[in-house]
Amino acid sequence: HPYTEYLLHYNIYNTDVWKDRKARGSITVRLMIEYENERGLLLSALTLPPPSFHVNLPLKKDFHVVRYAATGQMGAKKYGLQQINKYIEELMTYQRTLFYIQDGLKSIILW
Repeated sequence: HPYTEYLLHYNIYNTDVWKDRKARGSITVRLMIEYENERGLLLSALTLPPPSFHVNLPLKKDFHVVRYAATGQMGAKKYGLQQINKYIEELMTYQRTLFYIQDGLKSIILW
């Protein structure tokens, strides 16, 4: 429905493994879609998909990061020690990010 406000609630987890995971918090997103032309909205859904595009990057590592951000694909088909290390690095990145978020919130609250 036009001009309807939606409240979306998402739990935050410290892992993507479904078994035995517990929520560490939640995020609430308020979403409202506004459009002036209902006919144009309907016709825009019937158009062809956007053309594909290519991104040139100097390093293979950068390519993997961009592909993961755009598609969610890690790029590995089989598991091994290298893949496990990538997952560990990803988890450590989340831990560092959580530290920066906590530090920022402390700075804002105690400012």
